[in-house]
Amino acid sequence: MSLSLEELHLYNYMKMVPVSLQTETENVYRQILNNSNQSGEFNLKAVLASINNVIKKFNFEIVEAVDEVTGKDIHCLICTKARSNTQKTDFYDKTTCELLSKIIEECVKSENSRVSEITCLNVTTSTNAKKSSIQSSLQRLIQDKWVVSESGKISLGMRSLLELELPIKNQYSNYIKFCGLCKSLVMQGITCQECESRTHFHCLEKYCQLNNLSATNRVCPICKESLSQAADDMDCSSSDETVAISDPPAKRSRTS
Repeated sequence: MSLSLEELHLYNYMKMVPVSLQTETENVYRQILNNSNQSGEFNLKAVLASINNVIKKFNFEIVEAVDEVTGKDIHCLICTKARSNTQKTDFYDKTTCELLSKIIEECVKSENSRVSEITCLNVTTSTNAKKSSIQSSLQRLIQDKWVVSESGKISLGMRSLLELELPIKNQYSNYIKFCGLCKSLVMQGITCQECESRTHFHCLEKYCQLNNLSATNRVCPICKESLSQAADDMDCSSSDETVAISDPPAKRSRTS
């Protein structure tokens, strides 16, 4: 079993852009087909499944997910072998690997799942790396989508959450939380002050829409207490793309 030329081009794109919006993936593959003088509709899920059937033998997989901050559908190329170890020595130098591990630890233990960039630059590594070297490593992690930099704060990117979910669960079981609705790992979301459960922004938005709840009347999906005073794990002003809980359409009927 091998990849078609078009599938190979898409796979190469994912290697260069490991985290891609679903719409971007679709547009790239459509352009690939156009360049091959092919037209018509295509099933992207089937295309990705075909690619995964080939690359899985090399411990790679293209997975579908929802960005926990923006709520947008994404595709991410992950190394399935790396799911058992946060030390990515096969791809990065020791300083970069240690920096990623320390960022993961700091973010997981932080109340808002973020750490300041200054804290990242001041970490001590076993390689006794200089600050300039650590800064280069941090920029590499940002560029490769392992972490996200926003207003001087560093948080875990979706690539880290998807590829390193298992080791994060194993190493930090006393710190991590799982979304009250989708049950997957959640770092940045809405935390209920009553029961301390945490819910993805996008999961809560869907929950409120399905239950005809306005932004001012949203409740915790676990304990049903009001979330009007809920502590957001991320400052509302930290990202323009943060999902807002909007009022449902006026004519939308309640779904049980």
